Amino acid sequence: MVMPPQCDGVLHMGHMLNNTIQDVLIRKARMEGKEACWVPGTDDALISSRAPRHAELKNRLSAMSSF
Repeated sequence: MVMPPQCDGVLHMGHMLNNTIQDVLIRKARMEGKEACWVPGTDDALISSRAPRHAELKNRLSAMSSF
C-alpha cells in the first residue's frame, strides 16, 4: 500500500523501500496469473481519518449533554 505522509512525521527511505517491495510482489503475483488486490493510498495509522471522526463524536456528545 502506498502510505500517505503522516501528520506526525515525514516520508523517509523506509517508506520508499516498503512501497517498492509491495509493488514488486503484487506485480509478480499478477504476472503469475493470480488475482491480487492492492489498494494504494491507505493510511496505515488512520491518523488522517481519526481526527475528523473524533471531532464529530465530540460535537455529538456535547449536543446530547445540552439536553
